[in-house]
Amino acid sequence: MLVSVEVALSTVLLIVGALLMISFLRVMYVETGIEVTHIVTQDVSFLNPKYRDDARIRFLDETLRKLAQIPGVEFAAAVNHLPLMGEDWVGELEDPDQPVHSADTAALVNSRFVTPDYWKAMGIPLKQGRFLDESDRNRPEH
Repeated sequence: MLVSVEVALSTVLLIVGALLMISFLRVMYVETGIEVTHIVTQDVSFLNPKYRDDARIRFLDETLRKLAQIPGVEFAAAVNHLPLMGEDWVGELEDPDQPVHSADTAALVNSRFVTPDYWKAMGIPLKQGRFLDESDRNRPEH
């Protein structure tokens, strides 16, 4: 009886494991809409006190300008957190025309800070509207 139960449980575990592996492989090959075959990324940390406030922006602007001048570079862009690498800027989306919602019903939004050429660099097509440009920087939120 004990051997039969062990064989049954082992069979169930093997089937569940195989199904999880198949699901994982399918997820790995899902079309994300991001073209990454010719993209190079680099993590940069601004922990040094000399990179406060405007110094960060000046450093980033200068670095992107120099990178864009390298032969073969089509777009140089920056983002505070790469896509599909987890979430770190999650907040609640608020509608000023609607009453305040409870934390359970609030819509959550993932925020990213990007430079204007980010979508072009990532190969993300524009479906509607316009891409960002430098005049969008530091505009008040609405």
